[in-house]
Amino acid sequence: MRLFVAVDFDSIKLRDVATNIQKIIQNLRIKATYPRAEDLHITLKFLGEVDESLLNEILNRLSVIKMKKTKIVVNGIGGFPSVFKPRVIFLDVENYNGLKRLYESVESRLYPLFPRESRPFKPHITVARIKQFIRFDENTVKKLNSLIEPIEIEISNYKLKQSILSSSGPIYRDLAIFELE
Repeated sequence: MRLFVAVDFDSIKLRDVATNIQKIIQNLRIKATYPRAEDLHITLKFLGEVDESLLNEILNRLSVIKMKKTKIVVNGIGGFPSVFKPRVIFLDVENYNGLKRLYESVESRLYPLFPRESRPFKPHITVARIKQFIRFDENTVKKLNSLIEPIEIEISNYKLKQSILSSSGPIYRDLAIFELE
């Protein structure tokens, strides 16, 4: 089973922004893949291929995390490795101290079952995965950023999700939902 821990969103405003950004990228005739609006999420921890025999242990470890609901602000466009030469285009997340505490709790609870992430936590919401080399100019980046006004979103739960790979893109299935207090 291919698993990850994530925070999902049901914000219509967020989905509209992501869809509008995707339309601009499509209009530029850039080869890319796009997550469906209902699949937008922030990955807290990617577990990868996991033997099904570990599922109960993972669920038990995640179920003991106790945290309060928190808020984040989605504001601006980013890219990996950079917004001007992106392989991934994402919505940037600000004011995420509470989300970072949740991330750290997930990391701690799942260690040593899964190694800790070596890179710093950079919460983001992927809107496109670029399949060709491109270079955005300043005007394109400004145009994409102009589509976003700050969106405050409450995080009230996190999920253990399964990613089923298919020729039309990944299919996500919720295996467990963990409510925040």
